[in-house]
Amino acid sequence: MKVIFTCGGSAGHVNPALAVAQQFEAHHPGCEILFVGAERGMEQRLVKQAGYPIETVTVSTFEREWSWAHVKHNIKSAFKLPVGQREAAAIVKRFKPDLVVGTGGYASYPAVHEAAKRHIPCAIHESNAYPGLTTRALANKVDLVMVGFPEAAEYYKEAKKVAVTGTPVRGEFFTLDRARARLELGLTDSQPLVISFWGSQGAGHMSARTVDFVERWAAEGRRFHYVHAAGRDIDEMPGELKKRGIEVSDQEIRPYIDNMPVVMAAADLVICRAGASTIGELTALGKPAILVPSPFVAANHQYKNAKVLYDRGGVELVEELKGRGMGLIATGEMGIGNTTTSSAVAAALLRTGIDFQAVNKTFFRTKTKKRLALEAAMLSEIEYHDHGRVAVLAVPLSLIAKVQAAETDAEDLSALGGQIEGVDCAVTMRELRPDVWKFSLRTGPRVNATNACALLGGGGHAAAAGCTVEAPFAEAKGRMLEAIAQVAPDFTL
Repeated sequence: MKVIFTCGGSAGHVNPALAVAQQFEAHHPGCEILFVGAERGMEQRLVKQAGYPIETVTVSTFEREWSWAHVKHNIKSAFKLPVGQREAAAIVKRFKPDLVVGTGGYASYPAVHEAAKRHIPCAIHESNAYPGLTTRALANKVDLVMVGFPEAAEYYKEAKKVAVTGTPVRGEFFTLDRARARLELGLTDSQPLVISFWGSQGAGHMSARTVDFVERWAAEGRRFHYVHAAGRDIDEMPGELKKRGIEVSDQEIRPYIDNMPVVMAAADLVICRAGASTIGELTALGKPAILVPSPFVAANHQYKNAKVLYDRGGVELVEELKGRGMGLIATGEMGIGNTTTSSAVAAALLRTGIDFQAVNKTFFRTKTKKRLALEAAMLSEIEYHDHGRVAVLAVPLSLIAKVQAAETDAEDLSALGGQIEGVDCAVTMRELRPDVWKFSLRTGPRVNATNACALLGGGGHAAAAGCTVEAPFAEAKGRMLEAIAQVAPDFTL
């Protein structure tokens, strides 16, 4: 199977595509994946960092304002469209994909449009509550439109089919708990960790306020660990801090947080923009957060994204243009380092019933009572092996029937195991039909999930993989534990 993922511009368009690409590899071992993006977009760094090949097409942005300067810019961009389309046609013709998936950004238009012309199955995904121009332009050309927010579906009335799928979160976000993430970062004391970032493009206004925040942080004795990603403002921030007599390390103020899954898992508070991809990651981990939506995005869509969580009590929401910004932090209203406050916010977030624990779950969908009953029943019968480091969660058909749950309630339960403290290998086994078990592994660095599942005919990547075993429960479980024992050092049955 060959799949093209096409996306561009910001990390918010790229990361969901990477998450789905990982799932394709897990469920279709041996599939070929190619990314198509813009030459200067974030996709160049992120896709290559993830180990996938990428080819580029010529694209440019389109401005939504009507000044003469913006009109001239849009005219120049329009002349580039045929160039990008020819480049996309050559890529599609050579690669011969079985499926093309676009996740937004101008760079995703040429490849999806070309594939649709050739009657190749196409799908697009829109993460934000208010859809972008590219996905709206492609909606009536593709076979499926997927949206992250139910509210976005109303903008695709001409689409053949619209599905509320949620925004995919990369598997790496489910591999570490807070304690192990802190150890990986070298944080061995009890001080909390606060992280902040304003997006890959930086944010001059908020970066200036961040400098004030860092100055106060230093003056008050650095009573918590702090990491800030400055994006394109990295050239100015350290210099401004140095003028104020403040020295910071390149780990505290850095261009990007490349190891975001680890840093976010370790964090006690996150201060950031409200892109849909980031919101998905925050809620997947249940992290207390202060969201400062960018006011400079189309239709103020980041505010609409953040408002959904704010209304559920899961985050603090600060509007940048109302002048409070980082002042919220500086005055201590959020209670940085206040464990009680942070825990309360995290609990409120998790109580909303929002399930970001697995890829392609409905964005902000409340769990059914049957689903919650199934989770509780599964967790009550959990088994531990290997001195408590391996957890086995079983979902037999009899358990589904016992709580009168539907088949859909039993989907994507594997993320629960990844939330168990002290467990570095979570095994979820779901009975698809009598004596046919689907295994899903979520693992830390000690256990390579792909290698374990490969021994049983499956695949995936190092931290998340799956396979299917046809055998009675005890035999199927035993075969999986034996496979883990072969790939994990010092494993004991």
